[in-house]
Amino acid sequence: MVTCKKNLGLKNIYILLLVVFYSFSSDLIAQIPSYVPTSDLLCWWPLNGNADDLSQNNLNGTCFNTTSTSDRFGNPCSAIACNGTELGGGSTIVSNGASFNIGQNAYTINLWFKPNNLTQVTRCLFNTDPHTGIGIAFNDNNAPGYLVYDIGPANAFWNSLYNHGSFNSFQPNVWYCMTFVKNGSDYSIYINGALEHTINLPISTSYNFNVTWRLSGISDLYQIFDGDLDDFGFWNRALTQ
Repeated sequence: MVTCKKNLGLKNIYILLLVVFYSFSSDLIAQIPSYVPTSDLLCWWPLNGNADDLSQNNLNGTCFNTTSTSDRFGNPCSAIACNGTELGGGSTIVSNGASFNIGQNAYTINLWFKPNNLTQVTRCLFNTDPHTGIGIAFNDNNAPGYLVYDIGPANAFWNSLYNHGSFNSFQPNVWYCMTFVKNGSDYSIYINGALEHTINLPISTSYNFNVTWRLSGISDLYQIFDGDLDDFGFWNRALTQ
C-alpha cells in the first residue's frame, strides 16, 4: 500500500490560488488528459485515490474500503487498490446515482486493471445496478483465464452470458486496458486496444431501463476484485479509436 504524503507548502499555495483565482479553479486542480475524447463523455474518473469525476457533469462516485496506489506509469497515489475481500469489508466503487439507459443506442466503457493474482475466480470489474444489465468479470469460473462479459435488460434475467475472446494469457501485476462498446445491437470487448469478441444481440433493441454502476464487485459482498484500477471513463457513444 502506498502512503500518500502531501506537501503542505504546495497545498497552501493551491489554497491561495483557489481563493484569488476562483473562476479558474478547475484548471488549477485537475484536467482531463488530452488523449481522452471529451465528446459525449459522461464521466471520467482518474481514480487518483478517489472517484471524483473530471468531466463537466460532476458525477462523482464513492470508494469503499479502497486504498491509493501507484498507476501504470509509477505515479504514486494515482490509482485505486482493491482488496478482493468478500462477505464484508470488500473494496467497491459506486456511481452515486449517476446513470445511463441500458438500451441506449451506443456507449463505451473503458477501464485499466491490474490483477494481483490469478487464483481468485469471477472477480467483477464493472457491473450495473440492477445486476443483470452489463457485467464484465475477470477469470470467471465459467471461463477460467478469460475476461468475460454478460448482457441483459437489467430489469429481467441475462440474455447472453460468458462471452469472451481468445486472450487468456493474463499475468499478475501487469496492467491491462479493457474497453467495452455498444453500437446498436452489437457489443464488443477490446483488450489493450485489440478487438477480442463481438456479439450481435437483436433483443437488446427492446431494452429500456436506467441503471447505475459499480467498479469491483456485483455488490459490496461478492466478486470483489483483487488488484488495482485506474482511469475509468464512460461515453454516450461508440468510440472508434
